[in-house]
Amino acid sequence: MTEREYIEHLESLEASRCKHPLMRTLRKGFSKANAVYLHHLLKSQPAAAPAPAAPFNLKVLYVRKSKLFGQRASLSNKMCDLPEDPGYDKQRAKYSDQIQAVQEEIEEVMEQIEAAERGDLPPAEKPELPATEAELIRRLASLRASRSRQRNIEKIARGEKLEKCRTEIGRLEKLITDVETALSEYN
Repeated sequence: MTEREYIEHLESLEASRCKHPLMRTLRKGFSKANAVYLHHLLKSQPAAAPAPAAPFNLKVLYVRKSKLFGQRASLSNKMCDLPEDPGYDKQRAKYSDQIQAVQEEIEEVMEQIEAAERGDLPPAEKPELPATEAELIRRLASLRASRSRQRNIEKIARGEKLEKCRTEIGRLEKLITDVETALSEYN
């Protein structure tokens, strides 16, 4: 078995969501021993049936809603932890604005959930995600690193740049949720 054949067979097993204990070892890469393991695994697998089309997944919306509730609670706690001193009014106002923005997002997500439960929601445009679990894990790590960088920039940004950072963080959060949901389907 060549390395190219090895990769093709491994990708086909991952696409069929094979949960064999050897999959972790096989993902580490091509070697003569792994080629033998893969050959035996392929012989033991039943013929692959075509995967059914996945219906619209409400799970993504529920995960997003849950994260937004947590974000709102965190902001609320930060605001309540501020001293009663009038010198902190600007900080309190900043937290209040952020809470209102998160609440608006929560309301949008709740409307989307209600529409999806009624069947009124067309399939959402999903970002193109990698096909294999290993690629999803790499993508998730990359997105988390990007989000961390944006949060660091957000701490020092002002004005229009601050709004761009927040928009980008929101976009990254949605992508992270999509990738985490796709990964949860492998487990």
